[in-house]
Amino acid sequence: QIPGSIAVLHQNLVSLDLSENVLVGGFSGSMCDLSQLKHMYLTGNSITGRIPKCVNELSNLEAFHVGSNYITGTISNKLSELPLLQSLHIQDNKLTNTIPSSLFSLSNLKSLRLQNNLLSGPVPSSIVDLVNLEELMLQDNLLRHRSVKSLSKLLPNCGKIEL
Repeated sequence: QIPGSIAVLHQNLVSLDLSENVLVGGFSGSMCDLSQLKHMYLTGNSITGRIPKCVNELSNLEAFHVGSNYITGTISNKLSELPLLQSLHIQDNKLTNTIPSSLFSLSNLKSLRLQNNLLSGPVPSSIVDLVNLEELMLQDNLLRHRSVKSLSKLLPNCGKIEL
């Protein structure tokens, strides 16, 4: 389990990589006390539950990688409150509902991996606002979207698009 005392590690902690550590259980709310954190890598564990609502308090976060877990619920609008976020990887989980259009206000986002979830509905047209996007992975969901060809014209910097 992700320990509740994780914030005691150090208030100036910048990077946390606990990927592939067989962590089981939900997120600890105290992880949001790591106010200087820029990189959080928790990929490939057995983390369950929802992404904490307090994730927006990690205002310095540039990379949030929680793919290949058992995370449920919806993609929180709170993620759009992370102005420095460049890399959002929440693929291979059990996320449901639609992709919030607020996510596409993240002007620094370069990599977005949402593939292999249970996301449905249309891909918001505001996706074209991600002018710095270099990688977009949406495949293996229940999404309605444009073709790769049309998206690649709208996102000229995006060299890798998988729908």
